[in-house]
Amino acid sequence: MIRLAWRLLAGRPALAWLALACIAVGVAARGAVSGSVGAIEDNLAAQARELIAADLEVSSSRPLEAAVAAALAAELPPGARTASARNLTAMASTGATATLVELRAIGPGWPLAGTLRGEPAGSEALLASTEPTLLVDPDLLPRLDVAIGASVRLGSASFRIAGTIAAEPGAGGSSFRLGPRVYAALPALEAAGLAGAGVRARHQLLAVLPDPRDADALAVRLRERLELPTDQAEGMGAGPSQSPVTVRSASESARQGARAAGRAADLLRVVALFALALGAMGVAALAAGMMRAQAEDLAVLRVLGATRSRSALVFAVQAALIGAAGGLLGTLIGCGLALGASMAMGMPAAWPHARDVLVGVGLGTAAALAAALLPALALARMQPLAVLRGEAPEPVPRGVAVLVLVAVAGLAAVAAAIESRSWTIGPAVAAGAAVVALLMALLGRLVLPLVARARRGGFALRHGLANVARAERRPTALVVALGLAAALGASLLTLRASFDAELAPGRLTAKPSFFAIDIQDDQHEAFADILQQRGLTPNLRPQVRGRLTGIDGVDVAVETVGATRESERAAHFRRREQNLTWALAPGPGEVLTSGSWPTQAGECAVQDGWAETVGVGIGSRLTFDVQGVRVEAVVTGLRRIDWWTFQPNFFISLHPATMAGYPAVWLGTVPSLPAAERRVLAADLARSFPNVSLIDVAEAAQAVRTGIDRAAAAVAAIAAVALLAGLAVVAGTAAAGARERRGEAALIRTIGGTARTVAVAVAAEFSAAALPAALLGAAAGVAGGAILAGTILDARVVWPWWQIGVLVAVLACAATLTALAAARQAWRVPPLAALREE
Repeated sequence: MIRLAWRLLAGRPALAWLALACIAVGVAARGAVSGSVGAIEDNLAAQARELIAADLEVSSSRPLEAAVAAALAAELPPGARTASARNLTAMASTGATATLVELRAIGPGWPLAGTLRGEPAGSEALLASTEPTLLVDPDLLPRLDVAIGASVRLGSASFRIAGTIAAEPGAGGSSFRLGPRVYAALPALEAAGLAGAGVRARHQLLAVLPDPRDADALAVRLRERLELPTDQAEGMGAGPSQSPVTVRSASESARQGARAAGRAADLLRVVALFALALGAMGVAALAAGMMRAQAEDLAVLRVLGATRSRSALVFAVQAALIGAAGGLLGTLIGCGLALGASMAMGMPAAWPHARDVLVGVGLGTAAALAAALLPALALARMQPLAVLRGEAPEPVPRGVAVLVLVAVAGLAAVAAAIESRSWTIGPAVAAGAAVVALLMALLGRLVLPLVARARRGGFALRHGLANVARAERRPTALVVALGLAAALGASLLTLRASFDAELAPGRLTAKPSFFAIDIQDDQHEAFADILQQRGLTPNLRPQVRGRLTGIDGVDVAVETVGATRESERAAHFRRREQNLTWALAPGPGEVLTSGSWPTQAGECAVQDGWAETVGVGIGSRLTFDVQGVRVEAVVTGLRRIDWWTFQPNFFISLHPATMAGYPAVWLGTVPSLPAAERRVLAADLARSFPNVSLIDVAEAAQAVRTGIDRAAAAVAAIAAVALLAGLAVVAGTAAAGARERRGEAALIRTIGGTARTVAVAVAAEFSAAALPAALLGAAAGVAGGAILAGTILDARVVWPWWQIGVLVAVLACAATLTALAAARQAWRVPPLAALREE
């Protein structure tokens, strides 16, 4: 069976290679994503110790108690070494200007793994001197307009800049920073007034072991001794942990980073499925052409005694061979792209994993079989004598075809759910693609015949337009594929334009200048007075940290975390440290959407998205652990928060009487100011309130925009592959009708036409199909992007019309050129040879 299928394929290599290319292009996108994630995983595993600068880390947002240090000491084997460190934000000031920095205060012996190196060489050793010194990120020098050797203030103390950072361990794998990194000695924090209980910091106790392989087991034992959640290291891995103390080994930290990369890759894999779906449509178009080309061969087999099922099975085996080969080739191409990217970024080579190859081959095979299913069923119904008389095989009954398409759509939804690790996001994306595909198919049925009626111009143009209306030549696969490609591109452009509009410099001028954090309870009135003296009215809100321990009496710590992204997200938001605030009425940027605002002690209003994620609603009873005290509150209202206002807002807002007596840390915003006044104010506030950190909203927005730019570049690369897959469908459609097109071209040239006449007819035919498909697909993409921008980003929708226009024009032109390239044999084959073939 396989030998026969292979021989039939070998007889028509052009169609087989083109079908293989369609599958390979689709699978290559997924291979690139998986290869990149594999490179990140391998890189994190190889540098696991340097991620935390040790083998084991015990950390907390509060000062570590003596019992924690004693428990660690009891578990450490002989020969282990320990060191302390603390991470916090602070204001670095010269008196004339100030900027936010990420301060890492290190104790003796740090780093336990990796190397901290300064420029000039040896400057890192000066951190241990008696004089307060700093090792700073090179970016800090131009920000403060200082040089090495200059003095800057951190808190209430003056530090001399000893050098700049040339290499550092313990970065944690994250590239996002609120400000330049600064290193100082841990004892210097006391003199700077940055070691108080009210300062927001991450306290670390680190250990390096004689055998790093013992770190995982030691972390498990230490969590048991401290009675911490056993699945602590398996959480979301973003931000402070879900308990007061976090214990993690270097390899657990690397796995958390790999899971974060995997969650980002979930979206890219779903986008990659678009490319595979478009490639499958190309195979479907080619399968129809292969069916017509092989009908006579299979009819002869039927005459010689082959059964219906055997004839259809031969065709299915051909599709499976093409799909498997295309899946393997696409995976290798994708992994090759990932290998090049990883080497360019200085990471270890991203060699393909066996599971990625198997998945790629499986997806390619499944896609090709799904695409060839209807033609195979049509071949099973063929009457040999009718085919030998020149009649085409009978089409599959409409009812059977609908059932097949529904089954294929169901499999696509399951594949999308598995790729996105979400039974909500994946099927929703697949359903949206199915709706757009149906719209495109409807376009092919209704609009293209109308386009064909515009038969103006010369013979070539009229002939090309007439072909669009012919049922047997209707390019349904082409229309659907180009429509989906245009929809994907237009939705991404709309999302990006809407996001950029929210962070545009013009919009930021109406937002606060600074976000102030770590304002102590006895400072917030003086902080507000200083600003009011300058004619500024700050928006200040109190905050106390606590842990959500129960919902309606159920302990959230004992729940099992599922494997989907929704279950991970829900567990993270339930177990993370909660920031609690209180107010008598909604503040700027928040609106009560249902229920009522808390009117008495024991009531709270929560953000609607948080409520949906956590699984609570109006009437739910929440239990918090606030500084060791049990606090209960009933949800009386749901709030919607506009995060784009950059105002201090929190998921949970209680009635003030509920939190009476709890010492709070205040957060606030400073109204918009010109750049020059902003620098002066930052320096003045740094002198008056050395513990208060001011986050420049414009700089933070730029950091967010940079991160979004990187994510958008990855999505755009996958979308570009999807567009290539769409063009592969165009080539497949043109190649599928090559035989009929050669016959037409021969007749045209016999009655006096030229090769140019045939080429113009082909260009008119495919342009008439491609342009409406791209237009309608782009319209659907703009609508989908607007919905996503308004719901997910909660942003003001912006339509990038000129970019959409360029996308439509590029798609239509590229489709026409691709069709001309694929159908060029129609006017190259001599007329007599084409007529003999007929």
